[in-house]
Amino acid sequence: MYDLIIIGGGASGLLTAALASGENMNVLVLERNNQPGKKIYATGNGHCNYLNTKAEGFRTIDRELESVGIVGVCDEDGRYYPRSREASSVVSALISAAESKGVQILCDCHVTDVIKRDGHFTVVTKDGRKFESILLVIATGGKAGIQFGCYGEGYKWAQLFGHSLVKPVPALVPVECEEDISLLHGVRVRGKVSLYCNEEKICEDAGEIQFTKDSISGICVMNLSRNIRLGENREYILSIDLFPELTEDELLDLFLHQKQVLGCGMAGLVPEKMHAYLHSRKGEDAHGPSVMTGLAKDLRFKLKGTKGWADAQVTSGGVPLSEIDEKTMESKIVEGLYFTGEIVDYDGPCGGYNLANAWRMAILAAKEIKDLSR
Repeated sequence: MYDLIIIGGGASGLLTAALASGENMNVLVLERNNQPGKKIYATGNGHCNYLNTKAEGFRTIDRELESVGIVGVCDEDGRYYPRSREASSVVSALISAAESKGVQILCDCHVTDVIKRDGHFTVVTKDGRKFESILLVIATGGKAGIQFGCYGEGYKWAQLFGHSLVKPVPALVPVECEEDISLLHGVRVRGKVSLYCNEEKICEDAGEIQFTKDSISGICVMNLSRNIRLGENREYILSIDLFPELTEDELLDLFLHQKQVLGCGMAGLVPEKMHAYLHSRKGEDAHGPSVMTGLAKDLRFKLKGTKGWADAQVTSGGVPLSEIDEKTMESKIVEGLYFTGEIVDYDGPCGGYNLANAWRMAILAAKEIKDLSR
């Protein structure tokens, strides 16, 4: 019998364990993978962008993370990285902080069933072991990054306990379009992207845009992908403005100048592959620089979907916040049951916001659990 069992040894699970443990709390973490924190290693291209100065609760999060040995440096955009610039530093600090307080971490533990009976929880693993606790935290994450062991199994346990579920979909993920964009493979440009749903603009962002033979990505595009919900007679268009700093008239003047000086209106202004692609989109019957100007300011792609879970950075959807006490992360349906991290219906933009939210939830849950033990 444990005071607290945490299912999931990822970011929020490990921090909850480290902060909630103590003399009066016997804590067990069950992790399906062969090591804790596996998904953390992939964040920030391995450098682990774990926080942002503009994230909700930034100061509290930063203070609590420093208390467990995670000390960071901030870049010019407010993104925090460990001083080592290695994700392993974050994972090691979380594990050390938890184990130093007596937390038991068991890996290769595939949980297959969770029930509550007679006031306590019973957690059953695939190999037949049973663990019991007074309190339970489900921190299993979502489905994004299935290669890191994220299968969304926590959703079924949440539903068994009576919770509803906002349909999980991949977010912060490259988008796929109907048009053949193989000509643009490897192209990187800077610009503004706008997402339209049934011809109504719903969001926009700016930054570097990247093309592969079958998808469009880049931070600005992936930020917009969070808003795509295909089906139900929804049609999505991605519009790219390659020259957001210029009006259409100013761009036309620039094209005419380049054509007069260099013989080609787009010479030196866009990558050659983009130039060729724009000409292919212009059509044989369309002539004049004004047509190219219009394309360069509003290059549209009809979206057929997004890449899948293996390419997604986070999950959009999960256990609704309306069914959770947002001050404690305790279920409003089952006493003693808590949810933290990506299993909850929250998704933020790139830049450390999603990890920040996982930390914030862990801090709230840990505080409540710590108070209960006193």
